[in-house]
Amino acid sequence: MTKETLLNIDNRRPFQPYALRLNNGDVVRIERPEHCLITEDEETLVYNERGGRLKFIAIANITMIEENGRRARGTRTRRGA
Repeated sequence: MTKETLLNIDNRRPFQPYALRLNNGDVVRIERPEHCLITEDEETLVYNERGGRLKFIAIANITMIEENGRRARGTRTRRGA
């Protein structure tokens, strides 16, 4: 996954919620554009969860972006899984 891909999806207007699928199987649902930022080194996405908690996600661990319940973009697919 690249910083540019994440920014393109997050900066679309009107904003459309999306989900990030991580390499450990977790799914992070992004409901509002202002809840995400990418660090200056471009290696980490910071997600502001409900309740003000911050989740730090290594961009390298994002394997897929799902839009409207469908696969949109990804860095790789798994065969035989």
